[in-house]
Amino acid sequence: METLPQILEENADKDISALYNEIKLATESPVVNYIWRHLASIDGAAQWAWDFVKLNEKPSLSQDIKLLADKMARNIIKTEDLYPEIFLNESSRNIVEVYNNNNIENLVRVMMLLSALQNIDIKILGREPDQETKTTSGAKTKHIPNIPNYNSLNKKEMEIVDTLSVAGPSRESGIIPTLWIHLSTQHGLLEEIASPLTNILASSALREEYDCLRDLVVEKIKDQEIRIPIAHQNFDVQKAYDGLSRFSQTITELSLIGRVISQLSIKKP
Repeated sequence: METLPQILEENADKDISALYNEIKLATESPVVNYIWRHLASIDGAAQWAWDFVKLNEKPSLSQDIKLLADKMARNIIKTEDLYPEIFLNESSRNIVEVYNNNNIENLVRVMMLLSALQNIDIKILGREPDQETKTTSGAKTKHIPNIPNYNSLNKKEMEIVDTLSVAGPSRESGIIPTLWIHLSTQHGLLEEIASPLTNILASSALREEYDCLRDLVVEKIKDQEIRIPIAHQNFDVQKAYDGLSRFSQTITELSLIGRVISQLSIKKP
């Protein structure tokens, strides 16, 4: 599969690297989400989007949706009695927890960004971001392996990542979730979980909760006051909107399947 354009952390210039560091510090995450790596490839988009987040972050809203997403994951598992237990070592568990801690915040951010880009002429309306605004996921930063490059995966790993990427309701997004690539760092894990996760992703239960979660977030943010930062004059609004639309699908799916993995997992001795 082809991946969306992105600027990896090791390839970032001084300005993008500074932005990445700010995002990691604010979100208490050891990695920069694919959303930001993609937006960094669009002139002016990443900085504008992060300024938007600083103006509009809603921690309490995200926390409420996290609790509901946990319940949705339990509902997915309850519909089938044959889902196997998944054995995770500490490193694997840390990777999944990092994504689970951040995906709901990112889903809320993306949905609010889409609302702003769709409904407001950002080239006319604007304000400087509040530099004192601080964001946080509320989670302790965990040490996890670096994200491999998709093209560095071996043939088997690439096949599994591709299969998982198109198994669920976000298949039309064309995005390869970084979670699957990240889990390739755990020897043998992808091969072990590929079959059960493919079945879960393709299930009607996950599709139902996926639709519910998207609708829930849209409903929760529709009455929120949105403040708009000043945009770079060369900012390609349409390209940013298209990319964020695709990410909104993938993050909704990952917010659920990541929680399913956690709830099915048993710690390896």
